[in-house]
Amino acid sequence: MKKAILILTLFISSLSSFADYRADITTPNGSIVAAWIMDDMSISSKAYSDSYWSSVYPNAQMLPTFDGYSSTYRFNCHGYAWHMSELSNPLSSARWIGRDNAIDEDIYWTDGSYIEVSAPTYPAKVTWPESINHSAITTDQPGWFISKWGAVPLMRHKWDDTPYAPYSSSDLKYYVRNIPSQSIVSGGIYSVVSALDSTYEIGAHELTFSRLTAKGPIQLQRNDTAYGFYYGWQFNGSGENYTIKFYNQNYGLSPLGSSGLQLSYNSTTTWKVKPSGDGYFYIEEAVSGQRFTIPGSGATTGTDVQLATPASGLNQKWKLVPILRVDDPYARETMTIASYGYSGDVVFTNQTTSEQTTVSNILPGTFKTIYLKTTNPYTITFTNGSGVTQAYASLDNPHGRRNWAWNSSTYTTDNSNIWTYGGPYVLRISTFGEPPWDE
Repeated sequence: MKKAILILTLFISSLSSFADYRADITTPNGSIVAAWIMDDMSISSKAYSDSYWSSVYPNAQMLPTFDGYSSTYRFNCHGYAWHMSELSNPLSSARWIGRDNAIDEDIYWTDGSYIEVSAPTYPAKVTWPESINHSAITTDQPGWFISKWGAVPLMRHKWDDTPYAPYSSSDLKYYVRNIPSQSIVSGGIYSVVSALDSTYEIGAHELTFSRLTAKGPIQLQRNDTAYGFYYGWQFNGSGENYTIKFYNQNYGLSPLGSSGLQLSYNSTTTWKVKPSGDGYFYIEEAVSGQRFTIPGSGATTGTDVQLATPASGLNQKWKLVPILRVDDPYARETMTIASYGYSGDVVFTNQTTSEQTTVSNILPGTFKTIYLKTTNPYTITFTNGSGVTQAYASLDNPHGRRNWAWNSSTYTTDNSNIWTYGGPYVLRISTFGEPPWDE
């Protein structure tokens, strides 16, 4: 056992010799988590590590990660347990949490995203005493966990079959997601987010939605990329019975055939929105009783959301995330700013009130969403810090698009009548040499 712990320590301590960079993530409640993207070890090191650990722990199941091996520097136990395991494709967002501070993962429960429970349950997160500093997730097999062993393999193992210091099962703590109950406000605008993977929500295909020239199927869309809209759905009704309309449009959700969903003009379809008892909702067609369902066990962009017989899986549960306040005295719209190589600032100036909204420190490959009082016209000022003077921008809403191109460090647009039609809006900014509207 001492030899195993020594080798594990050597693998972890060697991390400092590799280049890595900060790439923070957030808890479910929105708190910032210090996280890192790490360079990986060599293929020969992976092969040696996998061989060694499988021989020392023959009863543990080694799970593949990258390059056909299990051992990797790219994530650790905290990154896997608290962040990656919540995704339908965990390896798509590999993170190391606790690189410089051994308690960085504590934010997941100190901000209320998770709460401690008194007994093992599934699904749940598991923590070891602080002196050991390890995290795992429970499995559907009682007494078995999945955890990443530092910089070496990702293992499915019995709770006491690990290289960490001896401990008692009473030293372990278990945490489950803290999802408060939610009431629906009639007229409220919500994103309908999957319980299966919170990076996906219900939307319409961007090309179909952006002009609404066709009904088109309702699909899953990612809400964490620079390419997507924030989809706003207006729920009108009371009790469990609601119509669901695309915000600021006359298109609502209705059945498509026997098992699909579509946008229909002036749809009056009634949907029953039922609490599932764990902070999520089931959404059922009132006549047939069929539920919004993600087919299969994973979420992917472009998957058609279907109607299916009620069950209890996460693929039929949805979280309603408010994106506009119903009692707001001003008309507001979401504005998502997406960068394609651009870095710098963007300032929106209200031409009626002179009020300015500044979005600072935009970085390539990122997006930010703000709210604007869109009953008034705006100009947009770009301050380009990319080191490239040529830049392009396009502004989309459901009714049209405005394009701009300039060759200077700052540029201010004219007033655009696009503001009079309503959002949501997406502003794409590029320095790649090709306008983003041509992608």
